[in-house]
Amino acid sequence: MENAPRTVIARNRPTSGVILIGLLLVISGLFTQDSLGVNLIVIGLGVALLLAGVSYIATKGKGRLALTNAFVSLVAAQLLAFDSVIRWVGGFAVVIVGMSIVYSRL
Repeated sequence: MENAPRTVIARNRPTSGVILIGLLLVISGLFTQDSLGVNLIVIGLGVALLLAGVSYIATKGKGRLALTNAFVSLVAAQLLAFDSVIRWVGGFAVVIVGMSIVYSRL
């Protein structure tokens, strides 16, 4: 009994939608102006969705590793907005996600 081969498109189709939504949020946040700062929230959410989607697609291997990298990059992106030690923790988490993606591709 043969198993049907999995295609890359089937795995990445929902993730591609998340990346597209993130890109649309960033673009719409850049072109809207308001006095309440809602555009900054929209831009931040869009960038976080872009990072999480790209790190999910870039990770090769098990689904758990891809989900873990996506979650850590999502949290790390938010930590980079703070000051002091918290920014360093976010930067360190981004480096770890990058190393994990490279290691999964070897």
